[in-house]
Amino acid sequence: SQPENALILYYADKGEKVELNGTIDNFIVKGKGENQALANILTTIADVPSHSIKQKVDSIIKNNAYSFTNIYLIDKYYTKDSLPNYKHLEKLIESQSGIIKDTPYLMTLLPKIEGLNNNKLQSVHNLIGKDRKGEDFKWGSIRDRYILIDFWASWHPQSMIEQDSLQSVIKALKKEKFLICSISLDLDKEAWLKASDRDTTQWKQICDFKGWNNSLIKGQNIQELPSNLLLDKNKRIIARNIRGKELIDKVKALVQKDKDKEKEKKRKKKNKK
Repeated sequence: SQPENALILYYADKGEKVELNGTIDNFIVKGKGENQALANILTTIADVPSHSIKQKVDSIIKNNAYSFTNIYLIDKYYTKDSLPNYKHLEKLIESQSGIIKDTPYLMTLLPKIEGLNNNKLQSVHNLIGKDRKGEDFKWGSIRDRYILIDFWASWHPQSMIEQDSLQSVIKALKKEKFLICSISLDLDKEAWLKASDRDTTQWKQICDFKGWNNSLIKGQNIQELPSNLLLDKNKRIIARNIRGKELIDKVKALVQKDKDKEKEKKRKKKNKK
């Protein structure tokens, strides 16, 4: 039930011993040197709330400039877990020691990130799946809304926690033009139906029972759960893996910007008369 390219990180050196335990989603490393540093970092960030994880990771990267574990953190929390912020990432890399900056990964990363950043307005043209009634989900009928596409599965504990947390998002944005489309990677219909009872006019539950072979999962190269995409009213991706207060504030700011534009439009129209 894991993606084929899911990875567990550890460091290998001549004569060094390392012990691995746990699962892909929650692995434990025991060893010396970089492996010990990795274990400490994993422990440190394990209980950090999602809305403040980036702040904590930033601090770790900047305060451990000689640690190769920073490459893992940059890869996980910047190149995969969000639309890359090129300028911020460049500053993080510049804060590292020469030995870390000279690694092949970081030397080739910035050009890649810059390319991804220029591509950030990629659109989601289609969303295929069945709703809880067994009917085809009508993606084309959704217009003039900000949309959060949420990827989850009933068999994935962190996904279930994320589903619970989205209730507060819905509550905070109930008066806005906002919709959540939760796409499940479940293969078992009964398990999905049991776990997907959060289905309202503002929160749609969808599943095609193809698991990791879901076309949007593959097309967006989603590697882990839970994950999400925030779309603007034209269904262009404007953020990835945005959660909690950050998500709420982002949508409210976008809505307010729309209102300001509409007011300005009416003002100009009135002045022309």
